[in-house]
Amino acid sequence: MPRLYSIPFLYLLCSLFLIIAQPAAAHNRLNVVVTIRPLFSLVAAVMHGVGNPVLLLNTTQSPHHINLRPSDYRKLAHADIVFWAGPAMETFMPALIKKDSPQTAFYALMQAPGIERLSIRPIHTGTHKKVNAQTDTTAIDPHFWLSTNNAMQMVKAITHTLIHMDRPHAAIYVKNRQQTLLRIKQLHAQLKNKLHAMQTPFISYHDAYQYFEKDYHLNRLASVNLNEAASPGIKQIRYIKQLIKKRHITCVFYEAPVKPPLIHTLITNTSAKAVELDILGLFHPVDRFLWFDVLKQTADRMAACLRK
Repeated sequence: MPRLYSIPFLYLLCSLFLIIAQPAAAHNRLNVVVTIRPLFSLVAAVMHGVGNPVLLLNTTQSPHHINLRPSDYRKLAHADIVFWAGPAMETFMPALIKKDSPQTAFYALMQAPGIERLSIRPIHTGTHKKVNAQTDTTAIDPHFWLSTNNAMQMVKAITHTLIHMDRPHAAIYVKNRQQTLLRIKQLHAQLKNKLHAMQTPFISYHDAYQYFEKDYHLNRLASVNLNEAASPGIKQIRYIKQLIKKRHITCVFYEAPVKPPLIHTLITNTSAKAVELDILGLFHPVDRFLWFDVLKQTADRMAACLRK
């Protein structure tokens, strides 16, 4: 005859089961870390309804030269997956990957299938040249998220990786992928319309926008310096100042968060304006909409300055 248990005993048994089960459920939750804000946004879009990724670099320091804090190392230590751009962007990551736990999966989204990688350009040319990221990471322009096609390829790669690591939520990831890809296509159409036939020449302080320029056929003439760590020489400063006057340049774009002091020297006694572009999303809410807000704001600020 089956043994009968009292209601209080069954209640106690269920309570004990919940206490034991809760840590297991927490342990089974996928811990996802993403290095920079634009990539975080796309991962968060795919994970919506399942969980929230953790942003590693939550400061305004450059990902090229950042000093990680103890809290950053703790985030990495607890991660199941770390999505990052690639060694051309987060120069500190390769050393960390070698030292980190073998249980953590690292995915460089710049290496995802279908990603277009453009080479770093000389400061006086507008030519877009593809590069093989497998053989020469130092030659890559790392701002690849400014391409809508690259964003779509990232969303596909992120979804594939999450499903591989977390099959029970595959249906949600697939649904989010489809919705996010549709939103990217819609945004691309809007930006294409906004920037259509906008051929007013401009200068960038650091050449960080070529993926965006290529998507919307914009007319960058030159950059003040080759990269954010370099300082232009006197000859280059004179050349840029003459170019601004000779070509009647109206816009000099620079990256947030700091306006380079040299900008004032370059645009004094000219008709040019200095316009800040926040392509890392430093001043946007950190959520699944950030990537969309970054591209929309970039287009709005460029169009407002370039429109004659």
